[in-house]
Amino acid sequence: LHYVPSSLNEDEETEITLQHPVAGKWVYLCKGRGRQPSEMKFTEAAAAVAQSSSNLIQFKNPLKHPINVSVVLEDIKPTTDEDCFALINGFQGTVEMPAFSEMDIAFLFSPHRM
Repeated sequence: LHYVPSSLNEDEETEITLQHPVAGKWVYLCKGRGRQPSEMKFTEAAAAVAQSSSNLIQFKNPLKHPINVSVVLEDIKPTTDEDCFALINGFQGTVEMPAFSEMDIAFLFSPHRM
């Protein structure tokens, strides 16, 4: 059994019934509660100097209602005036994601020096 919450801080319940002529009836009561998401896993990008590589980060709305997601590219450790990262197709801003939908956030990594 793999539980994926569809709400936050609300109890979600289901019942699973297995039935067999010899083994009888087995009833499992399942209960879970969604928590706030934690930090996402690290995504590493690599490219040769003066070359580019495109990469994807996949985001899923696990909730049973639409959510607004802000997509912002932020340079945490600026090293030069030249940006090494860029969102592909100018994808930046707030996006409404339907319930249970997935979104690929494509970005480009183009290092200018080692």
